[in-house]
Amino acid sequence: MHRQRSGVAIAAGAGVIASFLPWVHAPIIGSINGIQGDGQITLVLFAIALLLALLGNRAASMSSWLQVGAILSAGLAGGIGIHKLITFSGGIPVDDHNPFAKVMVQGVGTDVGLYLVAVAGAAVPILTLAMAEKDSVDW
Repeated sequence: MHRQRSGVAIAAGAGVIASFLPWVHAPIIGSINGIQGDGQITLVLFAIALLLALLGNRAASMSSWLQVGAILSAGLAGGIGIHKLITFSGGIPVDDHNPFAKVMVQGVGTDVGLYLVAVAGAAVPILTLAMAEKDSVDW
């Protein structure tokens, strides 16, 4: 298998796995896995990138159309992860008159799966372009 395809497949596979990992942890509730929410979308998008890495002649680098498809699908998945990270880092708005809600929200935080989605979403485009053979990028 070509090293570009291997790199993209590994990064996209990590994104698929990250879709099942915990994305958020909260007091009393515990961890919430990505697949219980937007992880379903990231799972499909990373699966598309993985499938595109495996299509065609595996001994050669990906064609330009396969590269574009992998970059777009994984980039969208990574964008979802980054959006969620930004959303949770900004805090969750709470009514100031409810002390119980304030305590509950203070304990809410992001978990490993969400970070891995963002990293895998960035890794696929980087690996796709960095490991491409110069003659295969004709767009």
